[in-house]
Amino acid sequence: MLRVRLALVLAFLVSATVCHNVTLTNDQLDTYIKTCLTKTRISQAFYKSDDENLKRLSERQKSCFLACMFKKSGIISDDGSVSSVTDDQEDSATNKAIKRCTKRAKGDICRLAWCLRKLEKFSIPIIVQKPRIVQY
Repeated sequence: MLRVRLALVLAFLVSATVCHNVTLTNDQLDTYIKTCLTKTRISQAFYKSDDENLKRLSERQKSCFLACMFKKSGIISDDGSVSSVTDDQEDSATNKAIKRCTKRAKGDICRLAWCLRKLEKFSIPIIVQKPRIVQY
């Protein structure tokens, strides 16, 4: 089931007011997930297990998996900068928060991703079967 398969990703990626929105196909998402699981040394079996097992991952594992997903989707660039797209007042506050996250992370991309997750301004909607954005 899609919900179970994507439990780890969806646990972190929220579709609130979005500053940066990336749309992926299932194939792209699967490729990114496999790559990021390997990079963060999380087994495919563990990833596909139930929510209780996923809770046992350390914050570092979760944040590094998220950082990898954000890098793959272009939210965080290779140099550690964060994509931000608009100039209105709300996003001005978001941009300030991004700068705070960047400063707090001190070059640690995993810490940066974890801080960005807390902003609830970033999401990776998925195109499933037909071109549409999944709401979660």
